[in-house]
Amino acid sequence: MPLLQFDTTLALDATETEAFAAFVRETYADVMRTGTDHVAVTVRTHADAALSIGRGVDGPLLFLDAEVRRGVRV
Repeated sequence: MPLLQFDTTLALDATETEAFAAFVRETYADVMRTGTDHVAVTVRTHADAALSIGRGVDGPLLFLDAEVRRGVRV
């Protein structure tokens, strides 16, 4: 099961979060030529000071931690 974890400083409401997760699942399924029923997506919102990058970046940040494994259907 692929696990796609997003950490962001962008404040999303529940509807936006659900739409983003659906977009990620659909895009992943399209690129990987698979279904969406096994794709796990998490979206966590943090305060601006909680996330940083080593160079100056204006605007909200979004980090992806992707755990994707090769599997065999049984």
